[in-house]
Amino acid sequence: MSKKSMYWQLACLLPFATSTSLCAENLSGTAYSASLEEQFFPSKTYFLMAVDNEITRNIRDQDVGDLIGVPNIDTNHAEAIYYGMRKAMLKYAARAWDAGVAASYGKNVGRMIGWQKPDESRDPNDVRIVNKLLLFRYAQQFGESNELLQHYYQELSQKAVQMEENTVAGCKQQENYSDYIFYKELGQLSTDLNQLYPIAANYELLISCNKQQVESMLSAKSHTITKHDIASIIQVASNF
Repeated sequence: MSKKSMYWQLACLLPFATSTSLCAENLSGTAYSASLEEQFFPSKTYFLMAVDNEITRNIRDQDVGDLIGVPNIDTNHAEAIYYGMRKAMLKYAARAWDAGVAASYGKNVGRMIGWQKPDESRDPNDVRIVNKLLLFRYAQQFGESNELLQHYYQELSQKAVQMEENTVAGCKQQENYSDYIFYKELGQLSTDLNQLYPIAANYELLISCNKQQVESMLSAKSHTITKHDIASIIQVASNF
């Protein structure tokens, strides 16, 4: 899918009041009465445009390879994963508008997705953690992007098998795979970054071999994993 085609499909998420036949998928939802949203955005269309601007300001398609730990990712694959993430975020924002909760964020629509207000100082490492959580969370909600994440999971898994285990060098080489498993599992659990960020921040404090221990324990789990499970696994791994 070309980038132009993907962006046109994303535009179809915006409920254009003057031409609803432009897009098959219209997220205008049900009509709403006068609300606080109207103080900041004259319509749902403008609100979603603001959200989309915030998405593209914080994450670009060129960032995808770095965020998932596949620096040599195919450009078309990166664009497709980015498209899926972006589409899922816009759907989430559309539901927030319909439910009336978007009003509490005012013009700082990025906070609804998980980013801090633009005027707040942000540590680059913290921003990277948040962006990884958001990418894995939302890209897994769209068919094609989720399939590509599964593809790169298999690719990283095959590379990990060939690496030497239980050595510092081997752990370091396998770190991208360990990170992939961790963020893939954690990203599925909640849209609330306030709940997920502390867990991810603690994980990022681990050395590479301890991260490998986290990956091994996550992979060995036979039941549905919870946030508490992952937090406990990190605590155990930090003591190795």
